[in-house]
Amino acid sequence: MQRFYRDNMNSENLVYFRVAVKETDLYVGAENDLSDPVREIIIKYRNILEEYIVRHKGFASALAPISLYKDAPDIAIRMADAARAAKVGPMAAVAGAFSQILAEELDCDELIIENGGDLYIKSQHDRIVSIYPGENKFKGRLNLHFSKEDMPLSVCTSSSKLGHSLSFGKADSVSIISHDAFLADAMATSVCNMIQKSEDIPRALEFAQSVDGVLGAVAIIDNKLGAFGLVEFV
Repeated sequence: MQRFYRDNMNSENLVYFRVAVKETDLYVGAENDLSDPVREIIIKYRNILEEYIVRHKGFASALAPISLYKDAPDIAIRMADAARAAKVGPMAAVAGAFSQILAEELDCDELIIENGGDLYIKSQHDRIVSIYPGENKFKGRLNLHFSKEDMPLSVCTSSSKLGHSLSFGKADSVSIISHDAFLADAMATSVCNMIQKSEDIPRALEFAQSVDGVLGAVAIIDNKLGAFGLVEFV
């Protein structure tokens, strides 16, 4: 899928650069070009996760929460914990995992990480996040305002119609907001899976609201929208 949304990412006080390592394709905004350290961090943690996946065959293919080996690395543990809360498999949290870990490893006051349409934002400024819901009446109208007091936070989006990720739902898009990118990513997949028709939105959002750490959500299907929590449209 062409990452057209990157053309709209702009902040006068940030330098944007792309880092791609195998399937991990990041577009990062920071105060300086940090391509080299970003690449080193991604390679390090990809190697750790890939080595564990080789030993634990079911980790990569599981579609529901699973138990881990006692010597599982921290990244796998955090993915599995988020997946357990969301009731999905651990790989549903993989994009959020690399964004969160990257933000934790880098010493930056200003950082925006885009990974497959998922965002992690650390900033001393208010930020506007646009959601692309596909070809429906909300296209170009979904702009969310987040204040600097909300930071850091992650906005992860899952869609049954866009991107390459596996989805069992039919939602145009589901965006989950959390301080924890592992959780936001896993929950976006889970809530999207729950929505087959517009009547499913209330039940799906009720589940999202029940999960500790979820700050807000926006769900769209059939030109119907539901939202709760830390959602300020501008």
